[in-house]
Amino acid sequence: MKLIPCPRCGRPAVGPKNEQFPDGAPVVFGRFTGGAAPIVVKCFRCTGSFKLDARTYSGLPEMTKTELEGLGLDKVV
Repeated sequence: MKLIPCPRCGRPAVGPKNEQFPDGAPVVFGRFTGGAAPIVVKCFRCTGSFKLDARTYSGLPEMTKTELEGLGLDKVV
């Protein structure tokens, strides 16, 4: 799993709010599924959208189990 950073606000991108994540769910991807085309990601914190390509995704560090637990994603994985 990789945490996707938002280039506009400079923090990890967050998705829409829900019961488990009242401030917005962190955007994490287990694998890149865009193929040759970039994936468009929307950050609900700054309301900006950005394109994530395979090269950028590959350069992101893998999250550790401790980091996933800290974000509350240990039960999702």
